[in-house]
Amino acid sequence: MKQLQFGETAEKKMNWQKANDYCKSLGKGWRLPTRIELIEMYDSGKVDGFKTDDYYWSSTTYVIATEYAWYVGFYNGNVNADSMANSYYVRPVRGGQCDLKNKSEIRMLKRICNKSDCDKFRKHDYGCDDCQVHNELNKL
Repeated sequence: MKQLQFGETAEKKMNWQKANDYCKSLGKGWRLPTRIELIEMYDSGKVDGFKTDDYYWSSTTYVIATEYAWYVGFYNGNVNADSMANSYYVRPVRGGQCDLKNKSEIRMLKRICNKSDCDKFRKHDYGCDDCQVHNELNKL
């Protein structure tokens, strides 16, 4: 993944829509991080600036229930979906893009897919075309 720049954690928790609006209001490409970006940060141990005892919203929506979105817990690595009406912390990001030519990135995506039963949900949060992602995964 290309280098991500993380902004400061928002001072208070907010629901998913307000979290998206907050990130966009910062301008210059700031956005809510994807589920995979948050998982990657947690897995790498790069948690400086995160409240390590709480949850963070991702931009990734839950395919089965469209009123849900994914969050990541920075105290235990828990990844789950919850109602967008609930409030979690927000940490904006900018940069970072899907690079399906990067084999280590594809392997990381495959590991996450295996954890979250992606054949059932067929949804990824890299902003890539699902068919393209699955074609690359099947080559490994």
